[in-house]
Amino acid sequence: MKKLLAVLLTLYYLFPLFSQNPIVRETHFEQQDNQWNKVFMVERTFDNQGILTTEQQLYFETAIEQWVPQNSKWFDRAGNEVRENRQYFAGIDLGFFVQDIRRTFDKNNQILTEEFFQKEDKNSQLMLTNRNEWEYLPDCSTIKRIYYRNQATKGELSFQGIQFTLFDENCEYVYLVSNNRDVPVERLRNQIRLRFESLEDDKERRIVETLACANEFGCEEWAFKEQKTFDADGQLLSFITGSREGFSRSITNFEYQPTQTTTIFQRFARLNNLANQSLVSRIIAVTDTSGQLLSRQIHEPFSFSETINEYDEKGLITQTFFENRQKDSTGIKTFRDTTDYRYQYYCDGLMQSQIVDYGGFKTKIEYSYLLPADCGESTPELLPFGLFPNPANNLLNLVSEQFVNGAFSFSIIDAYGKVIHQQQNYRDNNQVIDISPFSNGVYFLQLNNQDKVATKSFIIAR
Repeated sequence: MKKLLAVLLTLYYLFPLFSQNPIVRETHFEQQDNQWNKVFMVERTFDNQGILTTEQQLYFETAIEQWVPQNSKWFDRAGNEVRENRQYFAGIDLGFFVQDIRRTFDKNNQILTEEFFQKEDKNSQLMLTNRNEWEYLPDCSTIKRIYYRNQATKGELSFQGIQFTLFDENCEYVYLVSNNRDVPVERLRNQIRLRFESLEDDKERRIVETLACANEFGCEEWAFKEQKTFDADGQLLSFITGSREGFSRSITNFEYQPTQTTTIFQRFARLNNLANQSLVSRIIAVTDTSGQLLSRQIHEPFSFSETINEYDEKGLITQTFFENRQKDSTGIKTFRDTTDYRYQYYCDGLMQSQIVDYGGFKTKIEYSYLLPADCGESTPELLPFGLFPNPANNLLNLVSEQFVNGAFSFSIIDAYGKVIHQQQNYRDNNQVIDISPFSNGVYFLQLNNQDKVATKSFIIAR
């Protein structure tokens, strides 16, 4: 008991640091028959420094009327996702289909291994099904080797292929090639050609090609090519990609204005074995100088869609409007869909809620915090209140002189941000709370009166 009390006291003094960190829960709802029905929930926990340590997704299973774990993640101190557990609930009889993913990293936070374990039903054991291994070369290039287990024979892992990712001398990504054999890296490196050409007006073009004859690296034919052209200041002006096999190419042009940038992407392809390439799609995107997307239009032969974002004076997005129109082969409009996204924030910019209206079908996300947003004078705190004893056993006393001046409500919140108890006070300056149903641990008591809030932590230790 003394050791447990020491641990809980340590958590008690560390948790105020954590309590200043943002989202610990987001709950998703769908609206049906004017009712908001629970769909799924994301819970996050942090350490005393505010670093994310775990994340869990739970879906509300109506068949058993409870939250069912769906996806759990664990992170190390550097933020690396070291483990992930995915579960699909197939019913009470079948139980869970499970996939467990485990990752290791080096001291530079580069991934070294990734292992996938699977469990096919509630009676089977987790089995290693595939493994990825990374190797890092001095020039920033990487090698990924892939191993799979034959599920039919349940034999040992066998080599399936290699992926080589080439980076240039500035450690910028160039291209990725794959092979189903563990061939020497130099062969894969020689399959990729990178060169630079000087153009007029002090412009430069960067050309990347992969060769068509992968086993004869002396050939000059290319299977894939990309070209980037830059201005004298290094800004990207055009990006062209092409595939010989698919007889297709895409062209992206960039236009820079004092207040915004316009990107025009056009994709061409050879259709119906015609000799010439035809324009298949066009995307026009507009961003401001801070990188915020203002609008995007997608033009295709029989469809058109547009996205428009609105921002407030703080740069927070308040509304996104999406419209999609489709036509049939005669050019007659046959379908029109609009979606309206609305966002609400607390005064310091933390997300409060999001409502998505799919033409009348609504979904909602609510975001919860361990402590309310710190908005300075805009949300004045209540006068200090007292909690005793702390640590507590089965009863907790809540004392405040403000109770005699009006009705207040209070909530008890667990370490995951879940509200486990709510109660109104009755103008009594001493409230006695029965906490016997709750297990040992750290909790928060939040006092509320309209826009006034105050929170304190306490410990249950028996």
